[in-house]
Amino acid sequence: MSFSKRLVELKGDLTHKAYAQKLGVSEALLRKYMNGSDPSLSKAAQIADKTGKSLNWLALGNDSPSPINKAIDLSCLEDAMVTVEQVSRRNGFKLTSSQVAKLTITSYEYMKSINKEPTAIVDQEALENFIVHLSRMYII
Repeated sequence: MSFSKRLVELKGDLTHKAYAQKLGVSEALLRKYMNGSDPSLSKAAQIADKTGKSLNWLALGNDSPSPINKAIDLSCLEDAMVTVEQVSRRNGFKLTSSQVAKLTITSYEYMKSINKEPTAIVDQEALENFIVHLSRMYII
């Protein structure tokens, strides 16, 4: 199931106007997403938060719709976003916003799985190699 179908499923019986207000987006943007456009990572995170659903489920359809842990390590997420952007630019990858979002989420989860300790440091080279490998999978 796609992001747009999950969004429609969550809308239920609400009007487009009421649902857009609930999500904190314009009605036009909501219709765009419901017609198949992928949101930016920040908009997807906003929608996940407003609906009480996990970002991983909303964006990718993975796991359960209910968030297991709503606490997001914003510093780690920012590091993942910056690294994905840098690796993509340095390697000349032409990725869609959906692919960038998937790479960022996957990189964030990778970093969190390594960083069990708050003071743990991610091996930047390993993370970049991981992103390059996933990017190539998306491009092919």
